[in-house]
Amino acid sequence: QSTTDSLGSTFIMNRITERIVAEYTGRPLTASMFYNTNRYLLMYYNAMQNHENNLTGLLADMKRHRCEHLLCDTPDCIRDKVDDKRVLSRGKGTPGTAGIKKWGLELILEWLMRSTEDGTGRINLNTIKSIALLDELIYYNSKGNFDRVLALLYTLILHYERWQHKPDIDQTKKKELHPFFANNPLIKQ
Repeated sequence: QSTTDSLGSTFIMNRITERIVAEYTGRPLTASMFYNTNRYLLMYYNAMQNHENNLTGLLADMKRHRCEHLLCDTPDCIRDKVDDKRVLSRGKGTPGTAGIKKWGLELILEWLMRSTEDGTGRINLNTIKSIALLDELIYYNSKGNFDRVLALLYTLILHYERWQHKPDIDQTKKKELHPFFANNPLIKQ
């Protein structure tokens, strides 16, 4: 039995088109029912979830069902947004600190205003089909309970983390070419 009016909320985003393709928000009779539906949604879309790791119920349920791989590791991009570095040692998900939420709201604003296709004049705001998410975005304030906004925030943090290009360049000196290749006229050119 919940003692708050908080809802569980999950968004699935297509990372290429940056469109929200699925949403699950609600409060079934038990937390495990929410976790099951959330897990099935992640498996159906072959998705990975960034969750608020202040709450341990989702992680414990995923471990119990051997689906921990559906949760992302703590993103590297949040390291400079956290004052207390101990919260980064939780392994999975993102801590719900004020600094991360502030940065996440900036990510939401950037995402909402980003053009969907060149020349069409449409922005991501125009692609949102969830009226409840639009309402929460309109009325958002730091004092209220805006579960969909926070779920979108964590989704966009993971999206930001995945789109950061980190080339793996080997700086060690290469060995000399094998004589067969070194004497080949094509390679010499």
